[in-house]
Parts: sequence; C-alpha cells; structure tokens
Amino acid sequence: MSNRDKLKKKAAIDAAKSKKRLIFSIVGLMVCIAVLIQLNSSTSVSDTDVPEQDKPLIDIEALLPIFDVDLLATIKDSTDAERVMLEPEAFATTLYNSGALLSSWVFLLGEPEYDFVNSANDPSAHRGKVFRARGEILDARNIIRVIGEPAEYWTLLKTEDGDSMFFVAAQAPDILFGADNFVLADGYFYKNYRQRINGEWITAPLFVGNKLEPSVPAELPLTQPDMRMLNKLKDQPIGTDNNTLELNKLKEMWHLANVAREMKRDPERAAKANEEAILLDFATLTDLVKNPELYRGQIFEIGGEVVEAHAVRTGENSLRSREISSGWLRNSFLGDTLLHVKAADDFAFDAFQGNAIMHGYFLMLWAYVDRQGAARRVPVFVVYDSREQETLMPDDANPLIFAFLGSIMVLGLILFFAVRRENRQRNEAMRALAARQRRREQRNADKG
Repeated sequence: MSNRDKLKKKAAIDAAKSKKRLIFSIVGLMVCIAVLIQLNSSTSVSDTDVPEQDKPLIDIEALLPIFDVDLLATIKDSTDAERVMLEPEAFATTLYNSGALLSSWVFLLGEPEYDFVNSANDPSAHRGKVFRARGEILDARNIIRVIGEPAEYWTLLKTEDGDSMFFVAAQAPDILFGADNFVLADGYFYKNYRQRINGEWITAPLFVGNKLEPSVPAELPLTQPDMRMLNKLKDQPIGTDNNTLELNKLKEMWHLANVAREMKRDPERAAKANEEAILLDFATLTDLVKNPELYRGQIFEIGGEVVEAHAVRTGENSLRSREISSGWLRNSFLGDTLLHVKAADDFAFDAFQGNAIMHGYFLMLWAYVDRQGAARRVPVFVVYDSREQETLMPDDANPLIFAFLGSIMVLGLILFFAVRRENRQRNEAMRALAARQRRREQRNADKG
C-alpha cells in the first residue's frame, strides 16, 4: 500500500471518528434542551381548580309534565272545609303525573325543598311543583277513596326539621324501611290538606308522588369516631369476592366520612393529628392485616401513586352528600397490596401527577378477586387530606440543576465547534500533505 493510500485511509478513519463525535455532541445538546424544557414546564405548573361537573345535556325541567293552569286553579285550601276536600280531576291528574316521576330527576333538579314556614300563606304559587323531603313515618295506611279504583298509599311524615306533611302515592313501597322507618319523599305539592288521624285533626301540606324510598336520618357533625359502631364491623375473609361499590352503602363508612369531613374543615386540628398519624409502612401493614380491629378508626399517613380515581353519584346517606369519591393507590414499598381510599363529596384524589401523601381513618379490610383471579384483601381508608409527595432534595436544588445543565450545554457547544474546527484543520492539513506528496512525486519524475 502506497503512502498516499495510507493517508487516504487514515483520513477516512479520522473523518468517521469526527462524525461520531459531532453526532454525539448534537444528541447531547438535544437531551439537555429537552430536560430544561421539561423542568421548566413542571416547575411552572400551579394548582388548578377541579373543573365543575358538567350539567346534564337534557333539560330536566322539560321532562316534567306541564300542569294546566286552569286545572290547578280549581284546587282550594283557604278554609278548613276546602282543606278536607280532594278535587277529583285535579287530584287524579296530579296522581297520574307522579307515576312518571323519578328520584334521579329530583336529584338533578338540585333537590328542591319546600318552605314549610312561608309557603303556607301562599300555597297556590307552589302547586304542581316538585319537592323533596325526608322524614319519619308517623302513620301509614292503604285507602280506597273511589270504588273500583286502586288503593292509594297515604302516610303522615315528620320531616327532619320537625314539620308535618302528608304524602300519597299510587303504590306502596317495594321494601320495608327498617327500624328507623325513615323515608325519602319526592312529589308534587298539591294543597294544604286536613285529615283526621287517631281522633286528631291535622293540617299539613299534601304531596303526591310515585312512591316512598328508604332513607337514613342525617348525622350531626362529629369530631371523633364512635367505636361502639365501628367495632361491629367484620373484616371480610380473603377468598371472597365483593364489589367495592357496596362500601358506598355502609353506614360505618359514612360515619367515618362525617368525622373526616369535620377534620378537613379544621386545618389546625388536622395538622396536629397528622403529626401523630400512624405511618403505613410494610411492617405496619403486615400487623394491620393480622389485627385489623386494633387499628380501626385510627388515623394513618398513607402514600403512593394514584392508579385510579373517580367520583360517582351516591344514594341516600347520613351526610346528605351528593357524591362519593374513591381511589386506588399503589406503593412499591408495600409489595403488591393496593390501598383503597374513600371520601365524601368530590375529592380530587388524582389532582397530582406524581405520588400523593394522604391522611385518613382506617375503616376495614375488604376482600376481592383481582382481574387475574387472585384472591386479595385491601385496606380501606376514609381520607380527609391529600398533598403531592415532596421530592427529597434541598429547596435550592432546581437552580443547581439548571446551572449544571447549563454548563453541560456550554461544554457541548464548545465541543461541537472544537470538532468542526478540528475537522477543518485536518482537512486543510491533509490537502497540504497531499500537495507536497504530489510535488515530491513530480520532482522524482523530472529527475528520472
């Protein structure tokens, strides 16, 4: 191989090395720029309000029947004599229309409440309008008022505020209401009605609805769990498959949600409680699974990645909450055991992109079968606060990171231009060397 060929080969190898260095420099610069952009975007993210829940696309008011104004005008209740009467056509129409009334419609209407104090003086303004009430049944009976017509289910209720009301439906309830005898009554206001019950004349607003539904009395705000109630809970045995939606009906869960809600409303008390909270690490989790009754109602600090979260419309509950929120947490330090969290109302469990730290009350162990068919038990906590997990770095770490990445970018730029300069100088040197080689060959040829 001639010297010229050796020079060409060496030049090709050096050019390839320079090209690799140049590519690595460009890639390094791009990586640094991408990291800087990501850091800038993540540090500039601020807390945002949870968007309001979308309203139904369908106008609920449009689904309700329109009562004939002239027909409603035939309803009279100015005197005791008028109050004992039920106008045949107007009452039959109201009873018929109530047959299509759904509790979900009344819920979406915002659960309108009847003003028992002020509406008595002007009942005509409220006829044919929907209202919701809850209360205890004081008297109930099936009455056949018209021969040949179906029996009507008449009740006298005492509302949560202590007011009396009559409620009539075309059908009796599907299920019994239990020992509390407490019901949900959705219906159209008809008139101020007067009826004799157990020898006593009672005058009260009359509502006409589809049927009574079971409800629960409201629970007063509580700051401490009632262990007499919680200790009646039975943790579910592993191997059974239970839908976690059933937790939404559990009175003990709503009891702890009451306590948690009051804790959330008192940040100073919550901060003190958080300092004394039990940290759920693997050792504590192991003992909790073995002895759940020892930890029931205790405040825990739990953490992990929120892998799923949602809020759904809830049924009747002691907090009068319209929604119940649920979430699932995964924490690698706890093995393959997930954590299930609950909270009354719309609680943004997934408000943070990274891991979250939460505080709440331990409720129970819930058993289920996962998607792979494995039997599992999950601890259930009723939560009152949540925050993003802080990274373990000093407060001035971000400026240091920016400074480091900035210096890397500067070095990368220097390397980039140094490689270009080296390539240019090498090419010039190779051209000069080749020229000298040609002149030397030419002189040798002339001598020969």
